[in-house]
Amino acid sequence: MNKKLLANICLFLTAIIWGFSFVAQVLGSDSLDPFSFNAIRFGVGAVSLLPVLFFLEKRPKAAAMSPEENASDRRKLCMTLIAAAVCGTVLFGASSLQQAGAQMTKSPGRAGFITDLYIIITPFFATLFFKKKTKPSVFVGAVIALVGIYMLCVKPGEGFSFGVGETLILLGSFFWAFHILTIDRFGNSIYPLRFSCLQFMIVSAESAVFAAIFEHTTPAMVWETRWAIFFCGVLSVGIAYTLQTYGQRLSDPSYAAIIFSLEAVFGAVGGVMFGQDTFSLIGLGGCVLVFIGIVLSQLDFGGKKEPAADLNKK
Repeated sequence: MNKKLLANICLFLTAIIWGFSFVAQVLGSDSLDPFSFNAIRFGVGAVSLLPVLFFLEKRPKAAAMSPEENASDRRKLCMTLIAAAVCGTVLFGASSLQQAGAQMTKSPGRAGFITDLYIIITPFFATLFFKKKTKPSVFVGAVIALVGIYMLCVKPGEGFSFGVGETLILLGSFFWAFHILTIDRFGNSIYPLRFSCLQFMIVSAESAVFAAIFEHTTPAMVWETRWAIFFCGVLSVGIAYTLQTYGQRLSDPSYAAIIFSLEAVFGAVGGVMFGQDTFSLIGLGGCVLVFIGIVLSQLDFGGKKEPAADLNKK
């Protein structure tokens, strides 16, 4: 099989898993509050990455390295710890807002499409904070996506409805965008798999602290959400991250970005399949417009291709 085709299949499977993880998050919120769910989910996710870390990111033994290589390795490890602490805290904010919003809206489709606005928000943040040029297609995509969000939040007979849950998810999308840019600032100065594993551990630890203060969790509640935790922890983090790592190495960045945009579509499909979502015609039209806006924002008509965002957010 063609390697690029296999890579795109891996990315497509990643988008499916991440899309259906919105369904698992909503199901999990029936029994566990946001901090408790994320504490367990990201803890399980970090553990599930350990085998991947062992096989794909082995460090050479210190005895086999020159003094310069040894010093470089120590600096890289130090930067990895710093990056994990910073990005893990940002990820804690993003995931907490998303999970709290999903608990309130009970709509995987809405959660998916609103969350995916971070793909459009990211280049605006890059311009605001790092003076990077924003492509014209981003502005066009942003306008189309905003119209789509409006249509998505119009309920027949009730009009426009954008409640606290949707607001929390939207705030979370700003954190997701900041998370991507923060990772980008550290660039190649970190060990990527070690970084991911450590940041998931940090999210788990910070969530556990807040859960202990603000929530009440029992073993019975955790057992009730075991399948949602398994999906969001093992599949969404361990397996999907491995597929993403392999796929993004071989796939064209523009293809990868468009494939990842399907995440929200699969979230909506999963929501309908599991009876958590129903969409009116105007709501479906809104979903289509949000998707078109996100895809357009990734295109660069006549310009240089830019790398797809590292969507390490699950």
